Amino acid sequence: MPLLLALLCVCLLALPARAADDTERDRYSRFIHLMHDKHYEQAVEFAFARAKAGDGWARTQVENWNNGSADPDEAPPEVTRLLAARLNKAAQQGDAESQFVLGMRALQSGDTGRLREAVGWLNKAADQGHAPARYVLGSMSRKALDARGIQSPHAGKLTRE
Repeated sequence: MPLLLALLCVCLLALPARAADDTERDRYSRFIHLMHDKHYEQAVEFAFARAKAGDGWARTQVENWNNGSADPDEAPPEVTRLLAARLNKAAQQGDAESQFVLGMRALQSGDTGRLREAVGWLNKAADQGHAPARYVLGSMSRKALDARGIQSPHAGKLTRE
């Protein structure tokens, strides 16, 4: 019996150690628990960090949050507020994707008063080589923007760069 117990211990020690946060499934489960327990700030930061690290589920979640297509149950008002703050902070710090998202939100708001804000954010993203921002600005009429007193070096320049 002691030999069997010793053999079992050796076998268990030989198994590779697996951290609790080892698999993408475990990380997704952690995110779900954070959201369920209303630890929204931790959930948002966790999802953004995992998206940056390449987790597919996190990328999808962040994209859905950014474009407003997330299930309302998955994005209660607290999450929406946290996301807006995080997005603004990232854009202010020079993150081209965040600048593009803010620009597109302003553009798609339907509020012509936000056109200057939209072009401003899109210009910042385009200046960093963000292709979708360059395309959106390139498809805008330079004449129409000039008539509103809005400057964009990228307007009217559809390119394939």
